Order: sequence, then C-alpha cells, then structure tokens
Amino acid sequence: MLNVHSSCSKRESAAPSRSPAPANVLTVSLDAGACALPRLANLMAKLDIEPDWMQVQKSPCGREIEVAIDLGEQSEALERLNLRLQGMVTVRAITATA
Repeated sequence: MLNVHSSCSKRESAAPSRSPAPANVLTVSLDAGACALPRLANLMAKLDIEPDWMQVQKSPCGREIEVAIDLGEQSEALERLNLRLQGMVTVRAITATA
C-alpha cells in the first residue's frame, strides 16, 4: 500500500488575465485528399502567414477536412488568405469570422 503525506505548500496565484484579442478565424472545408493540408500550409508560408493556432478535424465520412485557423489581430492576413483559398480546387467552403 502506498502512503501519501501532504506537505505545506504555497498557493500559486492565478495568472494575470489579459483582455482577449479580437479573433480573426477562418474556417476552411477541404477535400480530404493527401495533398490538401500540405497545399494549405504551403500557401500560408508563401503569404508569410503564421496563425496563432490551427485546429484540424476530419469528417466522420472521411471525405472532408475542416481547418480552423486563428489569425489573431491579423485582419489583412485573413483577407489575403481568404482570397487565395477561393482559387484552390480542394476547397469546399470558406467561413470568415472577424
């Protein structure tokens, strides 16, 4: 049997809260082909766009990939990426939230 003894410790203070930055999120539905994500990453690199975070989900049927891209305060980057994505063959739908 394992005995665990608690010791006195200092309580950590909560991290300082910062005001949330305005979110510029671009949601892209792509055909789930092998080249879809590398083409998206390559396009973002060519446009010199570095997102704050990205989330990738595959549809249950496996035919579609949905990518949410948070660009933070980069509204100009959102517009450039949105415009360039409209010319990609693998793109099914684009939704921009600013």
